[in-house]
Amino acid sequence: IANFYKMPVASILVAFDELDLPPGIAKFKGGGSSSQNGIKDIVSRMSNNRNFLRLRIGIGNPGNKSKVTGYVLGKPSQTDGNLIDDCIDEAIRSVELLVKQDLVAAQQRLHSFKASE
Repeated sequence: IANFYKMPVASILVAFDELDLPPGIAKFKGGGSSSQNGIKDIVSRMSNNRNFLRLRIGIGNPGNKSKVTGYVLGKPSQTDGNLIDDCIDEAIRSVELLVKQDLVAAQQRLHSFKASE
């Protein structure tokens, strides 16, 4: 879509699940590298331009590499699901702040949020 509409890569926000963050935590991240396959694919489709904003939404980690696929594709526990839902709600509010103000204001709000069980 970005290529078709000739959108600048820097104007794109990509939200994705993040094994390295616990459920209930979300973080904005600018550019850089990632081991997440979806991000690697986006970077390759953007002529290896990594200069887009990311919204990392924590889902936790199953603790064993062999369980990652089932964990990511499966349904979270009710507790984790509630934490993730609350975190996504706060991320949406923070994206509104990003648009109306700036990244720093959005990061300050989102990065200080901790969903409660």
